[in-house]
Amino acid sequence: MKKILFVAVLFIVTIHTKAQELAGTTIGFSFGPSFLTTKPSDYSLDPGSNNLITQKLSNKNLVISSVVTIKFAKLSQEIKNENGSTRKRLVMSDVPDDKDKAQKKNAPFTSRLAFNLAINLADISSDNLAFNKSVDGGIGFGYIITPTMQFAVFYDIIRIRQMRDNIIETYEGKPIPKGAEFYNALDISDNNLYYNKTFSGISFKIVVALNPKKD
Repeated sequence: MKKILFVAVLFIVTIHTKAQELAGTTIGFSFGPSFLTTKPSDYSLDPGSNNLITQKLSNKNLVISSVVTIKFAKLSQEIKNENGSTRKRLVMSDVPDDKDKAQKKNAPFTSRLAFNLAINLADISSDNLAFNKSVDGGIGFGYIITPTMQFAVFYDIIRIRQMRDNIIETYEGKPIPKGAEFYNALDISDNNLYYNKTFSGISFKIVVALNPKKD
C-alpha cells in the first residue's frame, strides 16, 4: 500500500511540471494493464480429502514498473502566447532552416517514438536482488505525448511460481505423498512441488518521466 501511495504522489507531482526539455535518456515509472498469453494456475488441497485441486487464474493484471526511456530525437515543449491564450506544443529543437538559422518545428510522429526498458517494482524491492539475476519486466516502444508522459506498448516476461508438471499429471484429484504420509498444506516456497515458470505477454502503459530537463 505504501508503494502505491508513493507512486501516486510522484505521478501527481510530475504531471504539474511546466515547460521542459526531455533528456536523451530518462527514468520514470509506468502503469497499465498486462495480458499474458497463457493463464497461470492456483493450487490448493481439498479440506476433507487433501486431494490436489488446480484452478486457472486470470491472465489480466495491473502492472507498475520502473522504466528507462531512450529518445530517438531531441524534443522540447514550447509555450506560445497567441491572442492572449497559451498554447503548448512538442517540438524538435534547433532544426536548421534553409538559411541555416536554428528554429523549432512541430515534432513529427517518428520523432516522438522512444525505446523503453521496464523492470517491475516488485523485483527492484526484492531483498535478494543480485547481479545477473533474472528479473521481471519488458521492452517496448512508446509515443511521446508531453515532455513527461508517453503511451507505450511492452512485450513482458514475468515469472510465477507454479506446481511442477509431473506432480499435477500424477496427483491431480489425489493426495500428494510426503514420505509415509500425505501433504496437508501447500507451501509455494517448496521447490519439491513448485518452480518459477516464465510467462510472456503484452502490456499497454502510461509512462511518466521523473527527470526531464527544465528549460
